[in-house]
Amino acid sequence: MSPKAKQTRLDDESILQQQGRGLQRYLLLFSASAYSSAWWTDLPGIALVLGALLGGVCSAVLFRGTRLAGSARNVLALIAGATWASLWGWVLLAHVLPAERDKSDYKVSGVVVGLPEQGARGTRFEFDVRSLEVLNSESNIEHVPSLKRLRLNWYGAPSVEVGQRWRLSVRLRTPRGFANPGGFDYRRWLLQKGISATGYVRHGDQAEMLGEAKGHWINRYRQRLGALIGGSQVQASSGADREALSVALLSALAIGDSRGLSRQTWAMLRQTGTIHLMIISGLHLGMAATFGMAMGVVLGRGMCLVGSPIPARQVGAVLGLVFALVYGAMAGFTLPTQRATVMVAVFLLAMLLKRALRPWLAFSWALALQALIDPLAVLSPGFWLSYGTVAAFVAYFSGYPRSGRLNYDRWKRGREDGGGFSAIWFWLSTRIAPWIAGLLKAQWVVFLILSGALLYFQGEVSLLAPLINLVAIPWFSLAVVPLVLLGVMSAVFNEALALYFWQGAAWHLELFTSLLDAARPHAEQ
Repeated sequence: MSPKAKQTRLDDESILQQQGRGLQRYLLLFSASAYSSAWWTDLPGIALVLGALLGGVCSAVLFRGTRLAGSARNVLALIAGATWASLWGWVLLAHVLPAERDKSDYKVSGVVVGLPEQGARGTRFEFDVRSLEVLNSESNIEHVPSLKRLRLNWYGAPSVEVGQRWRLSVRLRTPRGFANPGGFDYRRWLLQKGISATGYVRHGDQAEMLGEAKGHWINRYRQRLGALIGGSQVQASSGADREALSVALLSALAIGDSRGLSRQTWAMLRQTGTIHLMIISGLHLGMAATFGMAMGVVLGRGMCLVGSPIPARQVGAVLGLVFALVYGAMAGFTLPTQRATVMVAVFLLAMLLKRALRPWLAFSWALALQALIDPLAVLSPGFWLSYGTVAAFVAYFSGYPRSGRLNYDRWKRGREDGGGFSAIWFWLSTRIAPWIAGLLKAQWVVFLILSGALLYFQGEVSLLAPLINLVAIPWFSLAVVPLVLLGVMSAVFNEALALYFWQGAAWHLELFTSLLDAARPHAEQ
């Protein structure tokens, strides 16, 4: 390449880097503005929002090509974020039960969604409204609220399953909660989930079962897997208690159903710093994507041997994305899995499209896409833990030199000189040692960055957590999550094969919890 061509290439790369930094800044400003809506006391009027947006667009156009162009675009990004959050809030509140209709009675028809929660006194479930009728005679029938999803309790309920259509008499309340500073805000949590009202079923003996609704195949499959896991005989060498714990942990890891975990189990996980391993989140979707990519690369190389023009890395990206989406769907696409799916999808789509995304730009894209999905996600502790972990990794390792690349010439020269031991030592020192050092540094970076957040949200931090996770995370990545995921996917066509995979996962989980029991007294000190 001639010197002129090299200079042209360097100039092009410099322009692309500047454009990337500009886009990154706009994405971060948009995200910050949208997320700030979580602390607004009230939504602005539509005239104010549209006026600000029009002013921002006009300023960006008028100052284009001037020294104020960058500032104008920054302001426009802030206004765009606030506009989106306002629009999102207007749509959300339009379907919330008004305060003046609190404790009113309705006849509703709709469909059971999500996994019903069976309790000692009854069943709690979410209910998508199809039609609604006011029962109170004093109510004004002309102003029936437009409700979308209800969170209902049914005391003494019959068997309630996903996809069932019911006609129920209910008493509804507007979403409310007691928000203490730094505490759990139940009302905001309900709004995040799109709940229009809470309530309970009245006159359950008069409820009408209208049949099965079409669709809802993901939640139906999740319920089927839950029944399959719950009804399976997972053999545990330590007795019935270990068997029940293995089944509960399998349900948590396979379909995101952690209702079977006791308070004692949650306490053990919290005290040992491993609670994140039992909640499907970014860590698990990253494991699933990595496992899918590895399988895809092997498959892609086999395809290349028979003449396929598709690179193995592209096949790996596709399969990694599929595995991540499947695992996220099995968890019900809860808020943690939404965040994780967005981040994983950004990185894998960039790989699939052969685009080299800088780490901070990819992080900014994930942050902005999450703001589009749910501006209130910032209220969740998991938001700070998930994005805080990624930000810590990017900040610490983005400029970290790659010191583990094997010098092939030196290795070959060592073999020719008869220094086999020197060649092996060189390989260990340049490949294995840096990998181990990076793993140790990653654990300590995450621990130091997130210990403050964990102390704030959980009230305690385990000093043994870095050492335990140093073993636990590779263990789950290489054994537990792949076995669970293979069971989830194979259950579509062969339940016996799925149980075989889950049996292997249960064995690992039994051993893992036994080790946690042994480490727990030291973690409490």
